[in-house]
Amino acid sequence: MNSKPIIRPRNLPNSSAAISENVSTALIVSANLAIAAQMARRQQYSQAEQMIFPLVNMEQPCFEALNLLAKIYAQQGKFQNAMDVWRRAQSLEPENRQTQLALNQCENAVANSKVNKGWNNLRRIFVALNIIFVIATIICITIAISMK
Repeated sequence: MNSKPIIRPRNLPNSSAAISENVSTALIVSANLAIAAQMARRQQYSQAEQMIFPLVNMEQPCFEALNLLAKIYAQQGKFQNAMDVWRRAQSLEPENRQTQLALNQCENAVANSKVNKGWNNLRRIFVALNIIFVIATIICITIAISMK
């Protein structure tokens, strides 16, 4: 019987310990994501963010963690942060339509909030002008009465 040596590429794990470590890491990541998602559903955003930060700051960030963090930011109205994180997620999965849709919705929300801020400022100006007009009218009436 002729036995040939087994040739392995260098970057593949060659022991069951290395494979076991990868599986353990994946299970930990999945568990942390599930806990963070539950916290987000309960509106415990800061705790959820703390669970996710280590997952998005890993050497190879997890797409699902980035996506969840962006959703948490968007739920809090932190649209710029959400867009930044969704862009990172999009770089990992450029063909993901859900990420692109979420990014577009966030951009629209930012644009709408800028428009709403502009309208709110105009309303304040009109209220101030109305107050000034009422005061001026009262002064004119007072002057007219005092001249009689």
